[in-house]
Amino acid sequence: MYDLRSKIEIQAAEVAGRGSVVEWDGCSRVFVPVFADQDYSPEKLALRYKDYSGGTEGFTRAYKTILDHAPPSYKPILLHLANEPSKPMAIHCTAGKDRTGVICALVLSLCGVDDEIVAQEYALTDLGLSTKWKTSVIEHLMANPALKGDKEGAWNMIGAKADNMRSCLKMIKKEFGGAENYMIEKCGLTKEQVDRIRSNLIVEHPPIHTQVSHNL
Repeated sequence: MYDLRSKIEIQAAEVAGRGSVVEWDGCSRVFVPVFADQDYSPEKLALRYKDYSGGTEGFTRAYKTILDHAPPSYKPILLHLANEPSKPMAIHCTAGKDRTGVICALVLSLCGVDDEIVAQEYALTDLGLSTKWKTSVIEHLMANPALKGDKEGAWNMIGAKADNMRSCLKMIKKEFGGAENYMIEKCGLTKEQVDRIRSNLIVEHPPIHTQVSHNL
């Protein structure tokens, strides 16, 4: 279980009653925070809130910040995919759409999944998050001076619009040369390790629906 949250973030969730660290027999939690505690200063937090509460352009800037900070956190996850394909794993942050969404987008893109499918998969987050959770988070965000009572901005911040991911994928290609290059140049993986991720995740068989049609 790879936990991308920071210590400060976890403590805030505990205080708000939205959960803490969960561990159970047979599962090992790996603490890989994308943002260091100092990145949660009021000034830096305000800048991130401003980006997230804006439109697609703001989300793209925020996701670029994630990608700049994430290599030490993403590398062990990518090496797990390369070296331990039979060992189950899960990745999460707080909402499961930003830090988690970006690494999932990188892996899907590496495996040749079409950008539109990646964007639509990302957008499913809106269906997956409960209304109770969203309401609780909105109340927490509205209390932060960075949003200054901007309820629309707060709702936009916890959203997962497909356009945000489409723009992020374009940015990854422009700024980092694509998913493979990001993993090699920024995360320090070798070409062989990246190729193993592909071979471990890609199934070279016809989709099941085409098999069924053929049998019929």
